[in-house]
Amino acid sequence: MINVSQGVDVAQDIVMTRSALPVPQWASSETWDSPAVIPPGGDWEGSLSGYGDVSYFSLAAQANRTLSVAVTGLDENGLATLGKVQPVVGMWAASDPQGTPPPAFTPSSFNSDIFGETRLDSQILTSTSFLIGVADLRGDGRPDYHYHAHVLYADSVSPARISARGGAVTVRGRGFAPGLTATSGSNNAAVVFKKYLR
Repeated sequence: MINVSQGVDVAQDIVMTRSALPVPQWASSETWDSPAVIPPGGDWEGSLSGYGDVSYFSLAAQANRTLSVAVTGLDENGLATLGKVQPVVGMWAASDPQGTPPPAFTPSSFNSDIFGETRLDSQILTSTSFLIGVADLRGDGRPDYHYHAHVLYADSVSPARISARGGAVTVRGRGFAPGLTATSGSNNAAVVFKKYLR
């Protein structure tokens, strides 16, 4: 029921049966000024709902590391698609002023060999906190513009040196997922123990 009065405009959103609904935000805030912290598992789902919507996430990273951000557009069934959101990714130092062009970004969507995926690979030159922004290339933003994001970042390795005979190495970071393999030089490294955080 909508109450109206003569000469007064009334705006009312009506959700139609089988309408697409936004995926709840990962955090209570995903803005430039209050970005969400990337989960320890480096994996989350979200949506871009509203014209020009951008979701911002923060991550502290160390110099001389690399970072990968993969964002896959999803349809209403949670399957990869090219027909909904066209994800693009940008990355800034957290100290950059809002509105600054991102120093690292994907100029187009779906730049990966994986169907529906946009991927940003970035080299970290300075130890600082970073903002990662996910947006739609067209800037549309609709409730059915869902995406799956994954960040892979190795923060530390210990010990710093091992003997020529080899030994165990511990790698800590975000985004280590089942099925991930490791190499040392050109040799495959046996994974002894994995702990996944979500």
